[in-house]
Amino acid sequence: MIRTLLAALVLLSTLAVPAAANAGAGGDEPDPYGWKQYPCRTGGLDLSAIIAKAGDPGVTDVRLPGKVTCAPPEPGPVFAVAVFMPHVSYGTIYNYELTYPYASPTGPTTFTVTGKVRSDETYGLCLMSNETTRLSCVGVTDTWTGFHAVELPFDDPLVGRPVVFVKQQGPRPECATCWRVEP
Repeated sequence: MIRTLLAALVLLSTLAVPAAANAGAGGDEPDPYGWKQYPCRTGGLDLSAIIAKAGDPGVTDVRLPGKVTCAPPEPGPVFAVAVFMPHVSYGTIYNYELTYPYASPTGPTTFTVTGKVRSDETYGLCLMSNETTRLSCVGVTDTWTGFHAVELPFDDPLVGRPVVFVKQQGPRPECATCWRVEP
């Protein structure tokens, strides 16, 4: 029993690593999973252009456009969207689904965050240039009164929590409810 518990803890520690442990010194070193950072400070998620439509029963499909106006001098760096789920004490960035490369050196970079909101649950989404720098945060929820999306301050209890960068070996196509960043 104890061996099984220890094995599970070792496995979990290799899957979810705090984002700060993944960043290179000064953000200049590429992470083997694609979290090469750039000190961007401008960008946002565009609530005026959000699209929310009924999907599977009890689920709303969401498409939220965004833009990052920075343009790193050379290709390679990526930005991310952290997802904050109900009843979880941290936000999550999955390297294959929630990171996206800057349009270098031309900028700006436009993208769309896609995902699903279950009835009566609230999700937070933050556009991030690194594991601690939030550029824009929103909350999305689907209740009996309909779908709602609002801009959130960075210290809001939903999105003001730490962020964990999860290293994946590849995309998870079987995850139909996962949030993703797309062109």
